[in-house]
Amino acid sequence: MLLMITVILGLLALLMLYMVLRQWRKGRWLGMLRYTFLLVVFAALTAAAVVFTFSFALFHNLTYRDPIATVSIERQAAPDHYQLTVTLPNGSSKNYALLGDSWLFGAHIVVWEPWMQALGIHNTYQLDFLSSRFNDPDRNDTTLLPDYRLNDMKQHAIVSWVYQHTLLPYLIAETVQGSAVYMPLKDKTQYQIFLTPSGLLAKPA
Repeated sequence: MLLMITVILGLLALLMLYMVLRQWRKGRWLGMLRYTFLLVVFAALTAAAVVFTFSFALFHNLTYRDPIATVSIERQAAPDHYQLTVTLPNGSSKNYALLGDSWLFGAHIVVWEPWMQALGIHNTYQLDFLSSRFNDPDRNDTTLLPDYRLNDMKQHAIVSWVYQHTLLPYLIAETVQGSAVYMPLKDKTQYQIFLTPSGLLAKPA
């Protein structure tokens, strides 16, 4: 909608410019002054609309939240044992058995340069791991905790490409970083995991 208004104002400004030139060629100075005034008005409105549209798009592109997975938790019969179901946006899902008090979900993220994000290019990710922890550090040291690789669930070729090359990608990519969310293991709960400009974010669904 904002873009359409900006385009319409720009076309009106061009029309006024055409009318100014037409009046000038015909020597109609009064008409030229009238259309010049309208040209200034529409040019100013167009400039304001461009700035507003760009600012709105920039705010939207730098505050996005792209859903990348849904995590559903169910308690199992054994103490501290849970089953987590990870569902991707494309509908595919996989079950994982975890042990502990909290779960961790991690991914590798290619963070694009701010100017690319401002153009609407969102960060790219590759799922990395799913694991769990106890709140008691001693239990973490004495218990064999599961640690799953998630590379088979979601892969982006661009992430591997950035890893394999050292110069060209970093002209457009600010960094490649690991990001993880850490949430409690509670029965019958569900979390939505989002990709944001600053990394991963998990919220109750």
